Amino acid sequence: MKGATVTLLAVIGIMSFGTALAQPPLIDYYGAAWETGGFPPSNLGDFYFVVGFVDGVDTGILSWTPAVNEYTIYLTDFESQGQIDEGDGNLHVFYDNGRVVMYEDPLRNGNFGVGTPPNATSPWTFIDGTIYLSGVFNLFQMYYNTVFQLGSYDGYFDFMGGTHLSELGNQIHGYIFAGTAGPNMGPVPPGYDLWVDGEIALVVTPVQERTWGAIKSQYR
Repeated sequence: MKGATVTLLAVIGIMSFGTALAQPPLIDYYGAAWETGGFPPSNLGDFYFVVGFVDGVDTGILSWTPAVNEYTIYLTDFESQGQIDEGDGNLHVFYDNGRVVMYEDPLRNGNFGVGTPPNATSPWTFIDGTIYLSGVFNLFQMYYNTVFQLGSYDGYFDFMGGTHLSELGNQIHGYIFAGTAGPNMGPVPPGYDLWVDGEIALVVTPVQERTWGAIKSQYR
């Protein structure tokens, strides 16, 4: 099973980024995700959210002070267009709209809490700082295998605001938000559906959309 899981993760990594080429990561993050009604399945009209922590940035571009401030991340307003069943336990979900907001907070109080958010501490303790950077998505999609309980996602967005926006100069457009997701990838807090781990990077070539089926055919 371990070998099969590694193989699947390799395929997920290729599928997530498609033919996009990106610069080294601008931001690293991890966190926990939930969807209204639970995930899977992803039903039409469900909303997908993520709360988590930024654990690294390219300090050649962005300034940050992790010894003083906590850096958190929040994905919100992603509306599911319903899942596409591609067979063999493979699901493909597109989400409309969506925003990403990162916060800088000297309180250092981010807490997943217990129970599906909104709960006593989430998302509130992840969004109570100063907005560090924020962006608006033009695409977000998830691939997920229900047999392995592993998935990948990618989204494309432009930075729009935040106290550190000026540090990006003129390069505020064309970023990829991508990573892997699954209930067994990390310590999923009670009430959440997935643990997520990923990066934000600048895309330097156009992205060619590919389906899970097309990827699988290369490995048969």
